[in-house]
Formats: sequence, structure tokens, C-alpha cells
Amino acid sequence: MRLPYSSYFPTPSFLSMGSCAIDISDRSIKYGELIATPHGLRLGKYGHIKIPSEIVVSGKIEDENSLIKILSDLRKKEKLNFVRVSLPEEQTYLFTLSIPRINNENIRETISFQIEEHVPLKAPDITFDYNVICENNNSIYVEVAAIATETANQYLHVFEKAKLTPLSFEIEAEAIGRAIIPKGDKSPVMIVDFGNNRTGISVAYDGRILMTTTLDLGGYNLTNMISKNFNMSFEEAEELKRSYGLRENSNKEDIFPIILNGISVLRDELNKQSLYWKNHYGLEKDSREINHIILCGGDANLSGLASYLETSMNIKVVNADTWINISLLKGSVPSISFEESLSYATVLGLALADFSYNKPILNLLLDKQKKINNINYWKRFVSMLLYVLSLTLVLSSLILFPVYFFSKEKENLSEYRLEIFNKANPDLNTKNMDNIINDVNNKLVLLSGKKSNNITNKIISDILNNKPAGITYNQIIYNKRTDGILSMEIYGVANNRNALRNLENLFKNNKNLDMVDFPISNFIESNNINFRANMNIK
Repeated sequence: MRLPYSSYFPTPSFLSMGSCAIDISDRSIKYGELIATPHGLRLGKYGHIKIPSEIVVSGKIEDENSLIKILSDLRKKEKLNFVRVSLPEEQTYLFTLSIPRINNENIRETISFQIEEHVPLKAPDITFDYNVICENNNSIYVEVAAIATETANQYLHVFEKAKLTPLSFEIEAEAIGRAIIPKGDKSPVMIVDFGNNRTGISVAYDGRILMTTTLDLGGYNLTNMISKNFNMSFEEAEELKRSYGLRENSNKEDIFPIILNGISVLRDELNKQSLYWKNHYGLEKDSREINHIILCGGDANLSGLASYLETSMNIKVVNADTWINISLLKGSVPSISFEESLSYATVLGLALADFSYNKPILNLLLDKQKKINNINYWKRFVSMLLYVLSLTLVLSSLILFPVYFFSKEKENLSEYRLEIFNKANPDLNTKNMDNIINDVNNKLVLLSGKKSNNITNKIISDILNNKPAGITYNQIIYNKRTDGILSMEIYGVANNRNALRNLENLFKNNKNLDMVDFPISNFIESNNINFRANMNIK
């Protein structure tokens, strides 16, 4: 069987609210859980607790305190928190309903208007849930599960007092169907849950339970009849029933007809329900005929039961495979025997609701508890998100710490080297550096023409515009002496001496220039003369 995506990447247990399944009957409580692993599911904790017959009677809790004590002890023993619970069929109702095609948000209200026709209670006193089976242009076909709100409140109260948090309340037949009907099997099938005190009969089509009924006949009744007929203890009669069952070649010649009388009642009820299904519940032509029966429950192991029903009803009858929809670990063998697993069909079906399943469940949990569960889920989600963020912050800090450490060391090393450099160069102290910076700034101001801006512009304009022919300027340097006088040095090339004399006359005749110094060395060469001139700016 192909494993679901969640098997390879299971939701964290803290967030998934993983639950334990609990099946409560009149004489026992069965529980169990399935645990997801990367290679499939495995059976976790499971068990069976016998309870006194007066605590739960026909599915109704008669002694709340005793049941609370039993469930509280179970919680402590197995360390339980969240649970999924099956509600007894004697206290629940399951039916199908056809309603006019309407918007999805109005379906629940429409069902509530018609529910009193199917449940012998007033609509305000009923808790129900529904699933859409199919729809066409004119109508919507739904399956509805219902229970008296008082009964649901009673069960919820018991679990709250036992400090257990229910995630779902389901009809027992729904859980059984989820466990033993193969995925993808669309054929009509009858499920017979042959239990200790009663027999649950249901019919499923397309994997959905559409009809249920209960027969007050179970293994307890058969054992009691044997005990009375043979005048023996109940325990001896139980052993005799399990040893011989419906085998005609048993050493006890009188046991066969005694058991047969009870099983004949069961057979007649199965025939009656099969006929009722054919006449009233056939959604489609191919859904009218039930083609096989699946047996489960603690007394489905009765020797010869399946073959007797198959022969007398002329229909295929098989014992349930409770693991058929569970992806077990490859090569693993369940820790529970096949015979015992038949009595855990409800538990395994409830446990499967924690994992991927192709149909939504009919959850009869009260709305107030559903809201609490939803709030708890988001609290867990936010807590996990904060935890992940905190963990990410811690990991980031651990990763960045070495980087910070090495950068700090590098900074310290740079400061150490600067300190050594300053000691080796005492002239470059802060005061001297400030003077150097101020001097550079003054020269920049001078070069930018911020001081004597008009005179400087005029001098440059005269020198450039009136330049004699044969003169090329290579460099003009401004200087500011300590006495505040501006001086200028000009370097260039003259073609000949005549051009150089004309340049000398230009400088000396400029009224804005003073102390023009034209060295005699400029005139040594006769051609291509490199010259230099010094002057002050008035």
C-alpha cells in the first residue's frame, strides 16, 4: 500500500494533537493508538478494561463517578491527553436526507428543519453533523449523524472530569467502516459487529455508512443460554462456546442447536435489513444488491459463524481485515492477534482519523468543545512558531559570533598598529595634523577663487587673452606667504627671445602685478626657451 505524504514528513506530535482511540461499551473499554513513522504506521499502546455492567447500560452512562474514575486511572497509566471516542449506536441516529439544492452555508439550517422527522427529539435538543454524499441540479443528498445534546454533554462532562480532551465523538459504525472497508471499494457491503452484549448492523456504499441498526443479541446471550441448558458456570459455558461454536461434529451434541437458535435470530435480522436496504436505500441501480458481509467484533470468532451465514443467506461472508487501510511497517507483524483484532475494529478506525483519510468524519462533538480544540491548536501553532524563531535566533547568534569575534580582533589589531605608528612618528600628532589640514583648506580656498576673486579673474583673463604670439603656458601656481601676500609663479615655453621679451613687458605693464621677476637665465637660449616668472598680486 502506498504510504501517505504525512508518513514521510509527519506533523510534529506537539502540533498534531495525536490522540488515543477509546471505545466504550456496556461491559468494557477498549483503547489504542497508531503511531506514524517514516516507513508506515505501527500499533502503539492498546488495551482492554472490563467495567461493571451497571456503569453503562445500553450506551447510557448510569454511574458517572465510577466511569470518571476508570478513565482517570487509564489517563494516568497510559499518559493520555487527547482522545477520539466512539458513541454507542443505541444512543445515536444515522440517516440520509434529500434536500433542495441550496448554498452550502444554508445546508445545516435546512437539515435542522427536517431533523425531527428522523430523530424522536426536538430540534434544539439535538446535536448533529453531516456530509454531502452527492448532488445534482435539483437536490443534494446528505448523510446525517445525530445524538441527544444531553447525552453528548454527559459524555463530554465525563471526559473533562477525567482530564481528557476529546477531539471527536463518532458513531461506532462510522469508525468500523473506516477500518475494514478497503479504500476505493464502492460496492454495497453489510458490516456485522457481533459484540458481547449486542450486534451492530450497518450497510455501507462507496465507503460511507448509510444505514445502521442494533440487535439485542451478542456473545453474552449465547453463553448465558449454554450456561442455563447445561447447568454450568458462565465461565465454563464461555469456554464451551469458544471451543465448539457452530461445528456440527462437536462432542457436545446439544450445544449446536442451542447456539443455532441464537444465530438464527441474527440471520433473520440480516435478511430483513438486506431487504430494507434494497427497497429504500438504493441510490443507484448497482447499489441495490449487497454483495458481501464483513464480520467483526469480539464474538465474530465464533467457530462456524461465517460459513453458516454464507450458506444460509447465499451471500459471501468474511471476517474483517482490520489492518487493510493501515500502512504497517514493512515486514512487521501486529502485536495483536488476528482474532483479537476483530474486537479492536472500532478502536483502529477511530485512530485512523488522525491520519490522511479520503472522507471527512461525522463529528458529534459539541460546538463549544470544537471551538476550544481549535483555539488549543492555534495556541500550539503560535507556541511552536515562537519556539522555532527562538531556536533560529540562537543558532544565528552561534553562527555570527565567530564572525563578530574575528572582526573585533581585526579592529583591535588595527588600533594596535596605529598606536605603534603614532609612537614612531611623534611629529604627526593631532595638533600638527590640524595645522596641516587648515593650511590645505586655505590653499583650496585660494585656488577656488573665494578670496580676491575679481582681481584674480582679471589677472588670469589678461594673461590668457593678451598672451604674445609664440608663448605656451605649462603651469600657473598660486602661493600665500606668511605675511599674507599672494604670489604667483608661471612656467612655460617661448619660441624665441622676442616672444619672451613681449611677455615680460606684458607682466610689468599689468597694474595688478608687482615685483615681477623675470630671471636673466630665461634668455640664455635663443629658441624653444623654457621660462619661469615670479610676481606678487597687489
